[in-house]
Amino acid sequence: MKPIKSLKKKKGIRITALIIIAALLITVYTPVPSGAASLKEEVVYVRLNNDGSVNQVYVVNSFELGENNTIIDYGNYAYVKNLTDNNEIRLESGKVTVDAQGNQLYYEGFLMNPQLPWEISISYMLDGKEISPNDIAGKSGRLFIEIETDANPLGNKDFFDSYALQLSLTLNSSICKNISAPGGTVATAGGNKQISYVVLPGKASRLELSADVKDFEMPAITIGGVRLNMDFTIDNYDLSELEELTDAVAELDDGVQELLDGIFDMKKGVSDLHGGTKELRDGVGEFKEGVGELSDGIGELKDGVSELKDGTIEMADGAMELADGTLDLVDGVRELDEGVGEFADGVDELYDGIKELLLGTSKLYGGMSDITEGSAELKSGVKSLASGAIAAASGGGQLAAGFDKYFDGIIALVNAQLAGSGIPGLPLTRSNYSDVLENVL
Repeated sequence: MKPIKSLKKKKGIRITALIIIAALLITVYTPVPSGAASLKEEVVYVRLNNDGSVNQVYVVNSFELGENNTIIDYGNYAYVKNLTDNNEIRLESGKVTVDAQGNQLYYEGFLMNPQLPWEISISYMLDGKEISPNDIAGKSGRLFIEIETDANPLGNKDFFDSYALQLSLTLNSSICKNISAPGGTVATAGGNKQISYVVLPGKASRLELSADVKDFEMPAITIGGVRLNMDFTIDNYDLSELEELTDAVAELDDGVQELLDGIFDMKKGVSDLHGGTKELRDGVGEFKEGVGELSDGIGELKDGVSELKDGTIEMADGAMELADGTLDLVDGVRELDEGVGEFADGVDELYDGIKELLLGTSKLYGGMSDITEGSAELKSGVKSLASGAIAAASGGGQLAAGFDKYFDGIIALVNAQLAGSGIPGLPLTRSNYSDVLENVL
């Protein structure tokens, strides 16, 4: 069922309701000049203000024609509009005249001073305080809506006694929670909750709806009038079977909604006919293309679902590879930690070697008789130095530059000690120091 106006707007919020009095088509016969009768169907639409009072009433009339005719119809209309073609439609003192062509005629008439069979009142409360519907859009809290219906003393009582009312409200499930609708039927329609109430013919009603809302908005309330023949008195009826009757009327709601959707679509399609039958054929072609595109889209959707499934499997495989890589990273960190330990051990050995070297140099300076022993100690220290240097190189590549400078300083220190002892300096380098010292010692 199509909404007339959305509840939520930036400014001037307005709730409207649509009531279709003749949801079941009324069939009458309208005279034409030839004396034949033309089959007529009409549907009455009412736009209500946000408090339930009448805003506008218009009637869509349709005629089935066997041939081109001049149609004469009657109604208390303020103005009328031809919905079928561009032919002039005339209104004089309640008499409607139009030259009809083809097999069908639709026209719309807007009633003057209409009186509905029902009086309808709609009120709103937020967190226990009455609130104007103009201010309710975007608000949050506990919302309470009350709809009251009763007979209009100025209206046609036959409609009140013969027509049931079916009221429908649509709430967005993402912003409306904990919905309570005593006496109503709550159904899920996609992301919305559809709340329906049924008021039997000849009965007044007080309907309530409440919900926890956030940033509230709501489409128009829809009210359908459905003729219901009841050849019995409700007060004396066995109310144990009332539930079955209510369910049947609720099922009728689906048909009413489909009927209204069709009427709105029909009205739009009839208006489009003003451009000629060529545009109609073009529209049919576009419709067929749209159906084809929809079919293609469904195929693409199926392919996308399949690709999504494959992607999910690949993602799972990637997650396993990531887990394996993480384990390899942990092992690498452990190896790095062991290398740092080896490097530290090598630095300790290097330090011990330097100490032994200095000790040997001191003994060399003290006398040639101790040179042999000092040389042996020096040789041992140099070997330890070499072992420590090799361990340091394997565990600490990042310190290579600093270590080279440090080693050059040691060589200079050794040569200075030997020079002080009257021994010429040795051609020591980082690559030959071990062989040179072995030859000297």
